[in-house]
Amino acid sequence: MRLLLIDDNSEILSALKDYCLSMNLASFITTANSGREALGFCSSQDFDGIICDFEMPELDGITVFILMKEMLLKMPPFIIFSGNVEIAKHMAQEKNLDIHALINKPHFEQLTDALKDIKSQKGMKD
Repeated sequence: MRLLLIDDNSEILSALKDYCLSMNLASFITTANSGREALGFCSSQDFDGIICDFEMPELDGITVFILMKEMLLKMPPFIIFSGNVEIAKHMAQEKNLDIHALINKPHFEQLTDALKDIKSQKGMKD
């Protein structure tokens, strides 16, 4: 599975990448330190799933989702992985957004389940 990880905190981004690789949740991972950088990657690469922080400078995770959805023909499953999921959940419901999952950091086991669900939906094997 090809994942795009987005977080403005480089330590969290590195830990998230290491976790996904060690748990065999992805075969290819691209990391972005901002929503703008992530949008650039999405214009030139295809991903099977996206994991994005909610609270970031310039573009929050909900805004990144909306902009990606506007620019991509086929939006991959999008996961908000944040320390502030309640606000993100409220915004997603208010805007009627089809975000795959909203998970509180650092609940990696819930993230594992969400990524395994995406793999299953796409017919990928563990």
